[in-house]
Order: sequence, then structure tokens, then C-alpha cells
Amino acid sequence: MKYLLLSAMFSLNVEYTSLTTCNEALEQVLKHDKQAICIPAGKDKQDVIFDKFLGMVEKLNQNPKKSVDNNGN
Repeated sequence: MKYLLLSAMFSLNVEYTSLTTCNEALEQVLKHDKQAICIPAGKDKQDVIFDKFLGMVEKLNQNPKKSVDNNGN
């Protein structure tokens, strides 16, 4: 609890981008605090947007192309 109060006071945010990195840090913290847990930060907002964009492009590529004649039909 003391760490939470200190980290809130100093605006200290410790985030790990992957579960592997988070678990490595957790091993070190567990030596001092047996109740410590690890919550990875997850994906970056930019990564999520990019993944959605790529998914949309893939869906568009899966649709069959329709040919249009000169009359717009």
C-alpha cells in the first residue's frame, strides 16, 4: 500500500508491454511483496487502430470485384 501511495504521489506509472516482461518484473517484486500482481499494459492505441485498418483492408480484398460498364451498370 505504501508503494501505491508513493507512486500516486510521484505520478509513477510502471507499464509493461508484454506479459513476458511483466512476469520477469513480477519475479523480482515477489521477493519483497508476496501479494504483488502483474497486469500488462496491453496494446498501444496506435497499434489497435493500425490493426483495425489492416483488418478492413483484408475484408475489402476478400470481396469479389464488380465490373462496371460505361453506362454505370
